[in-house]
Amino acid sequence: MGAFRIHPEITRVALARSLPPSLNVIPGEGTERVVAIVFRADKRRVVRLRQVEKALARAHLGDGPLVVVGGCFSVEAIARLRELGAEVHAAHDHVWSEPAIDQVKRPRNEVDRFDPNRLHDAEEP
Repeated sequence: MGAFRIHPEITRVALARSLPPSLNVIPGEGTERVVAIVFRADKRRVVRLRQVEKALARAHLGDGPLVVVGGCFSVEAIARLRELGAEVHAAHDHVWSEPAIDQVKRPRNEVDRFDPNRLHDAEEP
């Protein structure tokens, strides 16, 4: 599976059966047909607003309800999905804002490292 998979018309029961165990977060009841977008269940990869917008552009949203499932979502992604009236089901409760994700995922060469020599240089007159 790529970053996401779109199920244009699927029942809740079939959706619940098709999910991997790590995404077993949807109650598998009802024969109502929904449009489902399923993102990966990796808790280290937060589903961001850009990915949600990309999935929404590819999904043909009809009159049926939208159900979105994934590992964990950014605050901005959840807000956008809720604007559309989507049901959002996350396997992990971690909630990140996109600026916080960018701060954490800085390249290693930009990370401030402790250098004991700097302390000695600063103390000398």
